[in-house]
Amino acid sequence: MPKGTIIRAATYVSKQKTWLNISLDGLSHQTRSKLNFMLYITSDLLYANKDLNPQAPNYLTPVSEPAYIIPAPQRDNDAKTSPNWRTDLYPGKTSEYWDQVLPILRLTTDGYVEYYAHPTFQNSYLSSNDNPTASEKIAHYETSGNQTTIYYANHLDGFNDQKTGSNTDQQYKLTIENQKRVVTVNKRDANGTIFSTTSYGQFLIGGRPFHSLDYTDD
Repeated sequence: MPKGTIIRAATYVSKQKTWLNISLDGLSHQTRSKLNFMLYITSDLLYANKDLNPQAPNYLTPVSEPAYIIPAPQRDNDAKTSPNWRTDLYPGKTSEYWDQVLPILRLTTDGYVEYYAHPTFQNSYLSSNDNPTASEKIAHYETSGNQTTIYYANHLDGFNDQKTGSNTDQQYKLTIENQKRVVTVNKRDANGTIFSTTSYGQFLIGGRPFHSLDYTDD
């Protein structure tokens, strides 16, 4: 990978050794295609033989995720067991059916905003062969309170972004508002017994409602 690429990672302890589980699912389609990486690949690396608070190996530098990254679903906020935090967003406030194929909005750790209008799989999982319907390199971003604004060069098809009047690579901007609100939906069988619970984080993207999934029991 190019030097400076940000990837998701989490440490865990097994057999008195500390391991680093790295994930490539946060990278853009463009980067993964160049490197011939599949989506949702993870690898376990030996981090330290004994010390449970080790220094990172010299080829890795611990950093925070970019501030524009969409927050992890509610269940995975501690991010201690796996780096595969599903931070994709889907149109609407909730998903009416679990097996719906919904469009996907992704903001990647290597600086892209991607929109997939027609994902391959049900449950809105991407295939490694899926190409984004629209993709823009994030040139700049600003955060204020619950709102993040990302800037890029060209109109992102399908979104209510705004022209900035700039002649640079920041000609358009898109606002992402985390409403800090979770809607929980219980599904019941014919006897009224709850058989699954799903929590949906609420977002506004250019004023349009989107949701994230918690996958509590679904």
